[in-house]
Amino acid sequence: WFAAAIRRERQSGFLFPQVGISSNKGFFTRVPYYWAIDDSQDLTVSLDTFTSRGVGSSIEYRYIQSQNAAGSLTGFFVHEAFDDNETRGVGIAKHTWDIAPGLSFKVDANVTTDDKVYREYGDRLQERSNQRAETNVFVTKRWDTWNLVGNILWYQDLTVDRPVELQRVPEIRLDGLRQPIP
Repeated sequence: WFAAAIRRERQSGFLFPQVGISSNKGFFTRVPYYWAIDDSQDLTVSLDTFTSRGVGSSIEYRYIQSQNAAGSLTGFFVHEAFDDNETRGVGIAKHTWDIAPGLSFKVDANVTTDDKVYREYGDRLQERSNQRAETNVFVTKRWDTWNLVGNILWYQDLTVDRPVELQRVPEIRLDGLRQPIP
């Protein structure tokens, strides 16, 4: 059989549900709803149920503010009412803004409630094998032969049992290409 969209523009509606079974989550379903807010932003919200754990939700909001600024917000949380009555989750924020030619601002933020939430609820192998949750904020200014970078880093190690977090002092670095001295 063959399926094709009749309309060319984006439209809101329910997406195909995901169903499965897992030894630690039990039978699970995800029912996503896609909302085409307008031409420059959309939102997908899902209801997630796990028969051995509880009920949760996931959300993905994507936006384009202008030709030079875009980003996304993603989140997942679950209330483990059938397991240990905890609320666990993950939050991700990404934003890129080209302020002016040669000047840019970028955020890549990843936070988790605990070290095992990716391992237990990740959809893809890459998510389940994450060894860290890292947040980086960059401001970069570029010239022909110089590059100025400001960086803030927060790092959460997900490989050890005890919580390990690293917060680095903001870093400012000026790099230049080799050039002859006049």
